[in-house]
Formats: sequence, C-alpha cells, structure tokens
Amino acid sequence: MKKLLVLAVLGAIATLFTACEEPLTSCDVKMSLVLVETHQCAETSEKTDYLEDKCKDYSAKAQLLGGTAVTGSGCPGGYVKICSYSGIKGDVYFYDKADADKSCDDLLAGTTW
Repeated sequence: MKKLLVLAVLGAIATLFTACEEPLTSCDVKMSLVLVETHQCAETSEKTDYLEDKCKDYSAKAQLLGGTAVTGSGCPGGYVKICSYSGIKGDVYFYDKADADKSCDDLLAGTTW
C-alpha cells in the first residue's frame, strides 16, 4: 500500500512539473533560391499565436519558391548557430554551414520574424 501511495505522489509531482511548462511553437523554413538552399527555424513559448500566423504567411511564400514553412512544437537539431531574438521573444536557429561564423546581429538584420 505504501508503494502505491509513493507512486501516486510521484505521479502528481510529475504532473505539476509538466503542467507548468509553456507550450513551444516553432516555424521551420526551408527554401531553395537559385541553387542555394537555406534553412532557418524560429521558436517561442511566449508569442505562439504571432509565430503561427507568420509561419502561415511564410508557407504561402515558400511554396512559390519551392520551399516549405512548417509549424511545429520545437526546432530540429543539427543547427550551426542559435540566436536569441526579441521580436518573437524566442530563438532563431540557423542550419547553413555558411551561417556558422556570422554574428547574430548580421543574421538577424532585416529579419521579418
């Protein structure tokens, strides 16, 4: 009986921790422009509605250029650079090797996230 009670308490604690986590929204954008492929992903737990709307807008534009923009619940691994961005109160991940040595200021300059 004590084991059952301990398991119930542990389950309740785990539920509290997972309930406190804010949902994470991401927009994973892949484009191919004149033989140059780019890949960026933005994620936030604060401005989720804003990022979802932006991703829908990017999706329509990306399709015209043979790319994709997909809303999700987190950016994939394999990035070469991560930059905090106040515009979405979150992070933007860069996956192109050419972006690895660039500054976040340069990468985020003129961004429309």
